[in-house]
Amino acid sequence: MNDDFLLQKLFNLPTRKERSLTCMRQMDVLLDHPHRAFKSIHVAGTNGKGSVVTKIAKALQEEGFKVGLYTSPHLVDVRERIQINEEHIPKEDFFRILKQLFDLDRYGLSFFDVLTHLAFVYFREKKVDFAVIETGLGGKFDATNIIEPEMAIITSIGFDHMHLLGNTLEEIAEEKRGIVKGNIPVVVGPSAAPFFPNAIVSKSAPFFDLENQEIARSALRLLSISSKAIEKGLMARPLCRFQERIVDDKKVILDVAHNKSGFEKLLEALFYFYPKEKYHFIVSFSKDKDWKACLDKILPYAASITAIESKKPRLESASVLQAYLYCARLGFEDLDSARQSQIEASIARSLQEEHHSQIGKGDDEDRFGKVAASPNLQNLTAHSISSITISSSVLDVLHDAELNIVCGSFYIMDQILTIQRRDGDLGRLTQA
Repeated sequence: MNDDFLLQKLFNLPTRKERSLTCMRQMDVLLDHPHRAFKSIHVAGTNGKGSVVTKIAKALQEEGFKVGLYTSPHLVDVRERIQINEEHIPKEDFFRILKQLFDLDRYGLSFFDVLTHLAFVYFREKKVDFAVIETGLGGKFDATNIIEPEMAIITSIGFDHMHLLGNTLEEIAEEKRGIVKGNIPVVVGPSAAPFFPNAIVSKSAPFFDLENQEIARSALRLLSISSKAIEKGLMARPLCRFQERIVDDKKVILDVAHNKSGFEKLLEALFYFYPKEKYHFIVSFSKDKDWKACLDKILPYAASITAIESKKPRLESASVLQAYLYCARLGFEDLDSARQSQIEASIARSLQEEHHSQIGKGDDEDRFGKVAASPNLQNLTAHSISSITISSSVLDVLHDAELNIVCGSFYIMDQILTIQRRDGDLGRLTQA
């Protein structure tokens, strides 16, 4: 099996259908529990966990430890998910271990299951001192939850993935509580504090990265890490967390906000750091996200919103996003309401114009049917859609001399990151 075949096989693996860790534990036994060869720190949370694991890993590295980092999703290269001291797993190791796992798998592992085992095997081979592990989704049944960590961290509790984690904050918190094992210390962010009364609560902070810094600081102090290493670690940030970049002389903010609370934090940062700028949002969302709540947040403040069309099947259609924005701008709850309003307005105008005419039943049904069958959405919203557009390219819609904010999904950020990587302007995955 060559590398391309292995990679295609990996990405074609189905998601795990059952909420169970049985297959993960069976494979773990077969591999002789690689995660037991190093100390681990387990991090879950609705938002902020990627930033927190990056800061903790960097601080531990500054203290002199050899540190593995497992995070998700990736932006450009799947190997970004697995790092030691800020270096991606080499291709040779990645594909060697991947082949071994495929040869051994008799349990039907998912994409994330396989990558999780791959990371643990690699960290054991390279004899890391610590591994900082970010959950993929939830906690209780997440593939990473076979580890026996030194510490558990819950960064935040908010609404996301409700179809899997529950429809209330209490249910979501209970899922994330699944990573807490035995008497290990537990550190939580302010929004998680009400659900974890016995945990160590980090300080509140006005902006998301500052809040993430406080969470990481609390955890690192419990590990007796030096103040110097902590301060260096706290400055580390993964890509696309309110990150400013210059692209073709245009100012761009890349931010992975993808749920309501993430967009609230994004707006807070924009208002603070760029209060006088015009905000041009470039968005895309996975179908399973509450993208309506996200769009509702930015719509009152946007100079323009562009929905990016993508061939990636996980992403919502740009035309669906655009239609929702049209309706929301006019105060309609949904497209059906907007269409019904257009139909009623058309009928009223038609009746006014012809109220002196004799209208037979057949003619009446025919006219009403034609109106109902073909309401013109463009006409309905023409007075308000000048700043709501669709594009297949992020780069084509960047505005000169104003602020462009790319958000909603990792998947559309790779257009900018790929260009900058090609031009040697991307640097390492973690940026201070």
